[in-house]
Amino acid sequence: MYRHPATPATSGETSRPTTTRAHAARTVLALAAAALAACNDTTAPSASARAVPPSAARPALAVGANTIVFERDTTGDQAFIYTMNDDGTNVTRLATGVAPAWSPDHSMIVFVRDNTIFIMNADGTGARKLTGVASDRFPSFTADGAKVLFTHANAKGGSEVLTVNLDGTNRQLFYKMGNVSIEAPRMSPDGTKLAFHAARRNDSDIIVVDLATGRRTVVAGGEFRETFPAWSPDSKRLAYLTGLLNNASCLAVVNADGTGQKGLTNDVDFCNSVSWSPDGKEVAFTSISTEAGVAGIYRAPVDVETPPTRLTTPLGKARDAMLSWTR
Repeated sequence: MYRHPATPATSGETSRPTTTRAHAARTVLALAAAALAACNDTTAPSASARAVPPSAARPALAVGANTIVFERDTTGDQAFIYTMNDDGTNVTRLATGVAPAWSPDHSMIVFVRDNTIFIMNADGTGARKLTGVASDRFPSFTADGAKVLFTHANAKGGSEVLTVNLDGTNRQLFYKMGNVSIEAPRMSPDGTKLAFHAARRNDSDIIVVDLATGRRTVVAGGEFRETFPAWSPDSKRLAYLTGLLNNASCLAVVNADGTGQKGLTNDVDFCNSVSWSPDGKEVAFTSISTEAGVAGIYRAPVDVETPPTRLTTPLGKARDAMLSWTR
């Protein structure tokens, strides 16, 4: 289970900050995306895109910001979109689908169903097909909430980033790189940067692109599969999955320029997704561990070493996967 019109961009310069990895090498579990083939972005790709940041990016509003939307597979072969309060109460099933993501004002949810992208109101009403194209995935909203950002798997086996209006019109290429598969793209809340994980062969790295200059920076990379970046509300940091899924070190944070990388010791294994709290002090994340009493949704402080708080405990074959607390 995995799970504005922009002009094609010039190749950006790639830089990799020098950081040392404190994690011990452990067995890496392939994340829930069949499209992952890893990336080691040490040379400039053959093609990329350039995009102009939105002119009126706005932060997430307070209304509904205490609500987490998430994906729960309840039967082993069918998943549903749920919402709940950020203390784990008021769990409500909305619709079938996977990979939900909030709009900046928490009024809409974008998600995947039947291998294409859908959109609906925050209460689950008005669900409709947005793209109608097979192999569209990993949707999220642009910083101004006016478009949906997503990836599309191309005929060559790679994937690039596209955008579409909220009424389904004006489908356009937003960003691409040569010889890699771009997944899980997320625009920073201030609209100036794009983060994603880029996969090629047996590795994947977290890359940040400055949308004004096209410059690329590998902010998290190495021998493991770093994936699924999530922006902090102030656009200064990213949380992501480290690839160290079985030793309670499956999450990390890093500054947007690649400095300040640190692991989040959370005593939970096999993390599957992560999202920041509206105030930027905590993250919510999921564990899909097969061990009894571990799988579920948790929240934990980012800068204080405190055991995480469990929010959900799926029963039977159910498991909670992709989630979104803020856009």
